Amino acid sequence: MNDLVVSLIRTFVPIAVGGALSALATIGVAGVDSAEAVAVVTSLTIGAYYAVARVAEAKYPVAGVLLGHKTAPAYTET
Repeated sequence: MNDLVVSLIRTFVPIAVGGALSALATIGVAGVDSAEAVAVVTSLTIGAYYAVARVAEAKYPVAGVLLGHKTAPAYTET
């Protein structure tokens, strides 16, 4: 698979998963009605998901699946 496609997959999967987790976390929570609060919670959730997935991948390479593709793209100098 093209490295560009792999990098896009590994970027957008954490965004989708983090957004979904954030949406589930904020459903029914009192006082989380403002767009700003939801944006902050979503950003933190995405960042946390990505960080956990990368740490897991460093220890267990198969955990790269959590980012949408089991291997990282290989960047080469041109």
